[in-house]
Amino acid sequence: MLEQPMLFLKRTELKTLSVFIADADKYSGNVLLPASVIFMIPIFLLYLLFSEHLDNGLTWGYHSFRVK
Repeated sequence: MLEQPMLFLKRTELKTLSVFIADADKYSGNVLLPASVIFMIPIFLLYLLFSEHLDNGLTWGYHSFRVK
């Protein structure tokens, strides 16, 4: 699969982390494991910040659309 930034970026230091991980066959596990952890940190922090709102929204949807 060819990511779009790979079409016009020639220097590897300008590639985004998702493009870097997409080229996983070129790198060893010593590089990919820290890269994937760094990639997951913002998503995990957003989940921690908004998990209560997510739970409230899911339970509200269940109770409001439940067939009685």
